[in-house]
Amino acid sequence: MAVIENGAVEPAVEHARVLVTWGPDDEELARRLAQLRLAEVGVRVEVVGGAGPEARVRLVADDVDRLDWVVGLVRAGLGDAVVGEDGATLEGVVVELLARQGLCLAVAESLTSGLLGARLSEPPGASAVFRGGVVAYAAEVKHDVLDVRDGPVVAAEAAVEMAEGVARLLGAEVAVALTGVAGPDEMEGCPVGTVFLGSWIDGDSRVVELHLGGDRERIRADAAGHALDHLRHRLLARERSAGAHI
Repeated sequence: MAVIENGAVEPAVEHARVLVTWGPDDEELARRLAQLRLAEVGVRVEVVGGAGPEARVRLVADDVDRLDWVVGLVRAGLGDAVVGEDGATLEGVVVELLARQGLCLAVAESLTSGLLGARLSEPPGASAVFRGGVVAYAAEVKHDVLDVRDGPVVAAEAAVEMAEGVARLLGAEVAVALTGVAGPDEMEGCPVGTVFLGSWIDGDSRVVELHLGGDRERIRADAAGHALDHLRHRLLARERSAGAHI
């Protein structure tokens, strides 16, 4: 605090930085931040929930240098849960990573019906790395256009084959696919909220099974977010691996 001439106390100027996170729930995020014991170094922490698994961590201090140091500490403590500073988006980071690595992306969507592609087209520079997508809502489109084999379409195998199929179809080095049940009714014996996320990078296919909550709109939005975060993690790992071999 500062003291002005008449003896009154003038509040110290506060400085703030905001980190955008994606993934940890409120309890896990609070636990990881508590381990850093930031109050002991004069930094106030405010966590504001966002859409689904997204949150914003606001760090406040009266000293810029201390704040800069703490931002680095929090980034290290939260690791890849940090998407970036205020204004950062999953889609923006994915587009940046694709551009840095000279890769192009294609998407195949079922339950999200184009939501994922719409988000990927928003960041500046997206046209250089985003090839496009296929909305394969009907089972026949999955089979006929994306070469998904006959059988259940709400399944891990279908998600992987959708990703591989759209990569071939659109000539992309990276692909991600979503298939699942947004509701209101179950499908193929799978409850509402079941989502399979398939990805393909460098010939390596992976699949993640998700069980999401909320209404139809929330499930679809969170499925798209999970797909973007999955791509972000895979592209970060790829970049680090390439750097380790230089």
